[in-house]
Amino acid sequence: MSRGLAETFRVRPNDPKTYFAKYLINYAKDRDTNSLIEQRNQAAMEMRTERAEKMGAMQRKEQEKADNEAEEKETQSKFFEMCEKSEDLEDNLQDLVNFLQAQTGATGVYFGKLRYPEKKIDEDADPSSHLDDEAPKVIKYSHASKGHEFMVDVVLAPDQGVITHSVFNEADDEENQEEAEDPEVASGKSKK
Repeated sequence: MSRGLAETFRVRPNDPKTYFAKYLINYAKDRDTNSLIEQRNQAAMEMRTERAEKMGAMQRKEQEKADNEAEEKETQSKFFEMCEKSEDLEDNLQDLVNFLQAQTGATGVYFGKLRYPEKKIDEDADPSSHLDDEAPKVIKYSHASKGHEFMVDVVLAPDQGVITHSVFNEADDEENQEEAEDPEVASGKSKK
């Protein structure tokens, strides 16, 4: 109000009351307009800040994803390199179990081998007679991922793991076909 009076005094209009009233109306409009502009600027600033934060978060996620992919490729490369350098791949079975778990995200990975079940033998018996080659083959687990170590040395009979044993059916069919085609294997002679 004091600015309006000072402005009216400075200009000295013919109708000071009307001039002063118009000044106050214009001042109120300007103040509302300035307030609205300030609010819009504040909202725009907040939107820019929010957008910048979202963009930063997206870039961090993309970088994290790229880092994870690079790390995964490096892990795969190291694993395959280790396998290529290995003289006996059976030495790497635990590494394979761990690798498979990491690559697939499985809660547990076990490695088992299809073999004849063991039977009790006398001390003076032939070393190969501990296997019961007349019984159906079983799966004996030799390696397991962390947290599933209880599976090591577990034996799974065909009637206990029908689905698991079905994985080996195709391999058995191929072995039987090879044996039938190879006269040395069919007659019991070992293949070299």
